[in-house]
Amino acid sequence: MKSAPKSLALLEIKGTTLAMTVLQATLRSADLPSLADSLSDQYGPESDFFSFEPTIIDLGELPGDVSLDWSELLPLLRRYRLAPIGIRNSSADQAAAARVAGLVIVEEAETAVRHGARRSEPEAPAAESVPAAPVAAVPSQSELDIAPVAAPVPAAPLPAATLVLDKPLRSGQQVYARGGDLVVLAMVSPGAEVIADGHIHVYAPLRGRALAGARGDVNARIFTTCFEAELTSIAGVYRTFEPGAEKALTSKPVQIHLEGEKLVLTPLKTC
Repeated sequence: MKSAPKSLALLEIKGTTLAMTVLQATLRSADLPSLADSLSDQYGPESDFFSFEPTIIDLGELPGDVSLDWSELLPLLRRYRLAPIGIRNSSADQAAAARVAGLVIVEEAETAVRHGARRSEPEAPAAESVPAAPVAAVPSQSELDIAPVAAPVPAAPLPAATLVLDKPLRSGQQVYARGGDLVVLAMVSPGAEVIADGHIHVYAPLRGRALAGARGDVNARIFTTCFEAELTSIAGVYRTFEPGAEKALTSKPVQIHLEGEKLVLTPLKTC
C-alpha cells in the first residue's frame, strides 16, 4: 500500500527571476525637511507620478558617518508612491541601520546599475560582447534624484520577437515585450507603462511611460503617432516630460532615439 502524499506547504519560498523597472533614489542630504522640499519641488506636494515601483536608495554621495532616520525617510518616499526595497553604496554602519529598517543591501557586483539621469564618476566598462549604454546628464542637481535602473545586460542577444497589443492600457497596467519589439494599437493611458527589449511602436496616443531597449539595446527607438508621454527611456537613459513642455511635438507623430548621451525627439514623417 502506498503511503498517503504529504500535504502541500501553506507557504513555499523559492528563488525566481523577474524583469521589472527598478528606480534609484540618490540621496544628497540626510535632512528630512530638505528632502521633503526637494520631492515637492520636483513632483508636487501630493504626486501620483510614480506607481509604487521598487526603489533602491543610493547613499554614495553622503559621507559614511551620516546616519539616516529610516523611520521618517521610508514613509516620505512611500507618500510619493515609491516602494523602497534596499540601499547601495553605504558604509557598514549605514548598512546595519538599513537592515534593521527591513531594507536589503545591494552590492555593486550584483546588479548592472545605470544612472538614468546622471552619473558622478566614470563607470567600469561592460563585457566586450555588449557595449555599455551611455548615460544622459542633467544641468542641475537636487538633494534627491530618482531614476530608472536598467536591467542587467544579457551575455548574448535574445531572439527577435514582436508582441502586439490591441487593447487600451489603463493607469497602473504594464506590458513587457521580452526579447523583441512591442506594437501598441490602442491608447497608453497616463500612469500605464509599456516596456520592450527592442523598439516600441504606439499607433495611438502615448500618454504614459515607454521604456525601449530595456536590456541595454542602445539602438532601440520609440515611435508614436500621438506624443503625450510622461516618461521615455532607452537603454536606461530616461527623460520625463511636464504637460505641454514639448509644445512643438505634443500630440504629433514623434520618434525617440539615443544620440550620444541624450534622448532626442524628432518629428516622425508619416507620409
